[in-house]
Amino acid sequence: MPKVHFIKEEKTIEVNSLTPLWDIKDIKWVEEPNCGGQGRCQKCKCIINGEEKFSCLEKVYKDDLEIETKTAS
Repeated sequence: MPKVHFIKEEKTIEVNSLTPLWDIKDIKWVEEPNCGGQGRCQKCKCIINGEEKFSCLEKVYKDDLEIETKTAS
């Protein structure tokens, strides 16, 4: 199972492959997107493995991820 490490929260979670990042409920995201998960509202912007991305558009595949959210939970 891939691991997702949330840097600010100092929390690592094991998830199933193909889990959408936004569905990881153990982390308090900044704001819930109101764009239907299409990245248009830009409320869920975060840094994933050093690249700025939108959590509503990303899924966990087989590799581990490091994520920096806008605020700590």
